[in-house]
Amino acid sequence: PIEPEPIPELTPLSPSQPLHTLKNFTQDGRVLPMNPTVWYRGWSAGVLIGVPMAVVQFGGSRSLERAITQSAMVFNDSSGGDARAVGSDDVPASRANDVPASTWSTRIASAALAGAVSGAMINPLDVCMTQQQKFGGSLGAVATRLFRTHGAAVATRAAWATMAME
Repeated sequence: PIEPEPIPELTPLSPSQPLHTLKNFTQDGRVLPMNPTVWYRGWSAGVLIGVPMAVVQFGGSRSLERAITQSAMVFNDSSGGDARAVGSDDVPASRANDVPASTWSTRIASAALAGAVSGAMINPLDVCMTQQQKFGGSLGAVATRLFRTHGAAVATRAAWATMAME
């Protein structure tokens, strides 16, 4: 029988979660915790981050790559006819397989853009995860505390860094 694969983000996140705690405690100059549950603070937020991030990065990157490649076909149409999107019903059968392979620059550009979009989307959860790792509390309690203390703008805190990282 074929066994279902685990949720993609659970496998790498579980063993690496204590490394986030180690990083945070070391950066803050705090004594490392002896309570094992402290080492996994922020795990749920990390899992919640992984799903939209993977969907947007992989799906978005491929969609952007196709769009850029098809746009290049329309703009580089040298047949003298009117420019039509490759893949549409009105493209002649002789041009049906005329989409060129993506160049490395197209792939890099589409991946970078998809990563930036996913970074912007996950940033509020990333802020909560970091605070949860540092100070504890449930995800809901941390989000409420941050909103009450800093307002809605806290969701965009360091978003540029998250976008660049992704």
